[in-house]
Amino acid sequence: MEWERLIREARECLQVSPEATARYIKAKDILLEEVNARMTAHPGISNLTGGNPMSMMRDNHSNHLDFMSTVFEFNSFELLVKTVPWVYRSYHSHGFSFDYFPLELEAWKKAVSQFLSPEA
Repeated sequence: MEWERLIREARECLQVSPEATARYIKAKDILLEEVNARMTAHPGISNLTGGNPMSMMRDNHSNHLDFMSTVFEFNSFELLVKTVPWVYRSYHSHGFSFDYFPLELEAWKKAVSQFLSPEA
């Protein structure tokens, strides 16, 4: 099964140190602020969020930050692999475009690169 392969690969390659996790958590406010700013400024954000209030998008980002902190803290990539499809379906059923998610991921990657050291 595809999930089992993803989980196995994650266990083999994606270990996050306690120090890196602590740095991520310490930077959470600035990361969240940056991702919210990037996504809010996107010219097609209303279409991408299905016309939902920006508060729903910001709540998603805050939930993402908390969820990823837990994944990193416990190196529980199985939780990540099993939860992401549910998140996609849930937000899509509320009108979010599937195109929103790659843009959100890119915003997170840029924020992490900007505010955390390469070691973290």
